[in-house]
This record gives sequence, C-alpha cells and structure tokens, in this order.
Amino acid sequence: MRSNDFDKILESLDKKIENKANASQEPNKTSYNAGYTGAYSELHKTSGEEARRVSEAQQNAFRQNALRQREQNAARQHEQDAFRQNAIRQQEQRRAAERTQQSRQGQPGEQQYQSPYKNGVYFSNQRPSTAQQSTGSIPVGGSAASTDEGNAKSRGSKSAKKKGSGRKRSSASGFKSVIPLLAVILVFTVLFSTFGIMCINDILAIGKKDAPVTVNIQENMSTNQIIDILDKEGLISQREFCKIFCSLTSKLKNTKTPVYLAGPYELNASMGLEGMLNELKGKQKNAETEKLIFPEGYSVYQIFDKLATYGVCKSDYLYSSIDTSNYKYGFISGLENSKACYKLEGYLFPDTYEFYIGENPISVIKRFLTAFESKWTEGCKQKAKELGLTTNEVIIIASIIQKEAANKSQMVGISSVIHNRLNDPVNYPTLDCDSTYEYVSKYLAPKIGDSAAAQYMPLYNTYKCEGLPAGAICNPGMDAIEAALNPAETDYYYFQHDKNGKIYYARNAAEQDQNSFEVARANSAE
Repeated sequence: MRSNDFDKILESLDKKIENKANASQEPNKTSYNAGYTGAYSELHKTSGEEARRVSEAQQNAFRQNALRQREQNAARQHEQDAFRQNAIRQQEQRRAAERTQQSRQGQPGEQQYQSPYKNGVYFSNQRPSTAQQSTGSIPVGGSAASTDEGNAKSRGSKSAKKKGSGRKRSSASGFKSVIPLLAVILVFTVLFSTFGIMCINDILAIGKKDAPVTVNIQENMSTNQIIDILDKEGLISQREFCKIFCSLTSKLKNTKTPVYLAGPYELNASMGLEGMLNELKGKQKNAETEKLIFPEGYSVYQIFDKLATYGVCKSDYLYSSIDTSNYKYGFISGLENSKACYKLEGYLFPDTYEFYIGENPISVIKRFLTAFESKWTEGCKQKAKELGLTTNEVIIIASIIQKEAANKSQMVGISSVIHNRLNDPVNYPTLDCDSTYEYVSKYLAPKIGDSAAAQYMPLYNTYKCEGLPAGAICNPGMDAIEAALNPAETDYYYFQHDKNGKIYYARNAAEQDQNSFEVARANSAE
C-alpha cells in the first residue's frame, strides 16, 4: 500500500471524528481517543488487502490507457495515409484535366477552356467565388492547388535528395579511386623536392656544418676526379649532379679547363662546391702578405716551423706536401729511390720570400724549388758532371759544408777534406762528420719521434755509414754549393774546430790527435 493512500485514509478518519466532535457541544476526549485508536487498528488490519486492490486497479488502468493511446495513434496514422492518398489522387486528376484541356485547345472547333472566374476577370488579392472542384476532399485551410504544389515540392525535394545522395556516392567512389594516384604524386613530389634541396645544398652550402676535412689532391687531377674525392670525404652528397653542374657552368662561361694545384687542403662543406674547387686552384683569397728571411743551413723542420708561426701555412700540410706531391723539376727527378727522411731537404733554397697569409702549401714549396732552379745553372750542372757527381750528391756535400764551416772562407778547405776522403774509400770509408748524426738527434727526432729517428741514424751518421749520408742535412746556400763544386786542392783528410770557430786541418791521424790537444787547450782557456 502506498504512503499517499495511507495518508488519505487517516485524513478521512480525522474528518469523521472532527464532525462528531462538532456535533457535540462538549466533546468527550476519552471517546475521541478510543474511536481514533480503534480506527487506526482497523486500518492496520485491512492495509495489506487494500494496498493489493489499489495496485491491481492502477495496473488495469495503465493497461487500458496504453490500449487507448495505441488505438488513437493507429487512427491518426490511418487518417494521414488517407490524406496522402487523397492528395495524390487530386494531383493526378488535376494533371489529367490539364492534359485534356491542352489537347482540346490544339483542335479547331473544340470548346475553349472556361475560366472559373466570373467574366474571366480576377484580382490578385481576391479568391474566386466559384471554382471547379476536383473530386476528393481538400484539407481545411488550404486549396487543392496548394496541396498539389506542396506534394510536388515534397516529391521534388525527395527526388533531389535521392539525386544528391547519388551524386555524393558517385563523388565518394571517384575520390577513393583517385587516392592512390594522389599518394603516388605526393611521394614523387616529396622525393623530387628532397633531391632538389640536396643538390642545391651542395652548391650553396645552406646549413652545412663547418667541419674541416683534409683532402689530398694529386697532380693533374680533373674536376670530376676531385668531385669524386669530395664525395668520398663526405663534403658533398650528390656527386653526379655536381659534375653536371660544373660541366654546364663551364660551357656557359666558356672557361678553359681548370688546373688544380696538387697537395693537401683543409676544406669545409660550408664553402660550397665552387668555393672548394676555387680553393684547389691556388687562387689567393687573402691579400695580406708576410716577408720572411730563411738563413743558409735551415733544415726543413726549421723552415716549416717558421712558416706556420707567421701564419703562411700549417706545418702538417707542408710535411704532407713533401711526401705526397710529385714536383716537376729536373733536378729532383732522381729522388724517387732516395732513403732520405725528407726528399726535398737541401732544395728549399734559403732566401728572402714574401708569402701570402694562408697560402697553399704546394705554392709555398714551389717558391723554394723555383728559387733553387734559378740558382742551379748550367755551369753548376757541368761542374758536377766533371766531378763525377749527381746533383743530389753535390747538394748533400754542400749541406755538410754548410753545417761544418764557421764562415765562408773555411768552406773550400772543408770541401777538400770531404772530396779527398770520398776519393780514397779504402783508407777513409767514412766521413766522420759530427753534423750528420746531430741532424738526426736535433731535427728529425723532435718531429718524427725518437723511435723513428733511431732508424735513420745508421743512414745519416757518417761515423757508421760509408760515403755520403742518405740525404742532405740542411738547405745550403749558394756559397756552400759553389764550395762543393770547387774544392781546394789539399792533402788534408781531417779537420776540427775549437769553441771560437778556429779550424784545424790534418793530413793523418797523428796530426789530428795533435790538433785535438790544441783544441782542448783553446777550449779550456778563458
């Protein structure tokens, strides 16, 4: 039983008791309480049964109400269907009447169509009083024509929707068929764009890292060969494109075949293709120069160190240029089999030079070699031939004279000692010159290390090796070269100096020992 029903029953009992109390002028409170208590007890006895009856009644009422609503909905649906069918019939009848009227007007003698308006005149704001009614009912609030027009619009709208839906389906299916083609086009576009950017980036060096890379260019290399090296070193990424680009630009500019200077170079990808190729052509970018003086007797080590100190060129590049480059000079053509540590030692002619700051190492070395070539005249060549010596042997002798002589006047005397010993190898197989082993310990060891220098000691130390050392021990000046080509005529086989540079000659070992005593006494004097 619902709480609302219970409250209604209590309310009814309260009203009954109140009415009885009003009927009596002096209500009896005892009888009132007794009656109320009895009614409440009776209510409890019948509450369960009453609640069940009320619940069943409500369920039956809900079912009946649902059935009535269903019947009403079915009736309304039936009316709507009949209305639609009636409107369709009216529209079909109207169209049939219009077709009939049109066929009558096309035939002569037939009765013309009569206007439904009186006297054939009507006003736009006035509806006709008499009109031909079509069979069938017309809905209230609208004419058959308006109904037909609405139905026509409705069918037109439905037809348009169907056509639109068809177009949408056709468009969707067409778009799906185009998707693979669009995807292919997109992929090719991305790939082509990426390739184009990489090609242009090799030329313009946009966003390239400024990381130095050392490359070695050989003599007489072509542009394509150099591009292959740049590609191998990772300085460019599109090798074939770069070759085509260089070929086209060369034809457009009508330039001659470029000549590249051999040697080691420090290049950066950020320089771009043309910048790197121009660097290899030996064209000087920096107009700043440095004038340097190189004294007679400087070794390769001393010359390269000075060049690096003044910013002309890195010493490592200079050493690499000596080892890898093939210089086209006739006076060094016979050095391929030389066991010298530095084959060009002795040929870097000492003089005063003006170098560019940051000059190419090959260009720097060629300056020295060109200067030597100008000094090594045909007279020098002829004199060497008369002595039975090669150019390299003359330079080795001149380098020893340069390091041993205290001054120019001593050079021809020392030259005579060297030539005399060389001409008597049986009695004097070695030259015994201190300057030869000092070259290894003072100039080779600091550069190549003690271990490597130790391997050259037997080749240069004239106390151990017979005849001339493996190579020159310095770069001699012209005075020393002239002395090597024109030794004094003496019978000396020994010489030595004291601390003041005085020279002592000897014909034999006994005189050499006596001279040693004199040298010791001179060196001990204050």
